[in-house]
Amino acid sequence: MYYFDPRTSGFYLQTFEGAVALTDESYWVLINGQSEGGVITVDSDGKPRLDVQQKTQEELLAQAAAKADVLLAVATTKIAPLQDAEDLDEALPAEIEQLRKWKKYRVDISRVSAQVGYPMEIEWPAPPA
Repeated sequence: MYYFDPRTSGFYLQTFEGAVALTDESYWVLINGQSEGGVITVDSDGKPRLDVQQKTQEELLAQAAAKADVLLAVATTKIAPLQDAEDLDEALPAEIEQLRKWKKYRVDISRVSAQVGYPMEIEWPAPPA
């Protein structure tokens, strides 16, 4: 259980006079929303409320490009030693299969911008297991 102080807009673990009790779920919705750009405000009853501001098209494009860059870097890091083993004719069958999966994943990442609804809605591919 968490407690919200409408006077300071702070969260606390112990109750006090004027505190608004919050469930764990409500607390985490507010905190996660704030970490994603939302603003925690106080409503007329003194309860915390999450105000979510819509991101601009430019912000969404930049956010998607940054995420794609990170995912592509991860894929490239996974691919490099597998490709080295294949280039040297030392790759095991399981490594060749992993190389194929990681390359497919990297191609799928590079094509997310072609999805209908991009960048408002993106279905990111899952990395190989």
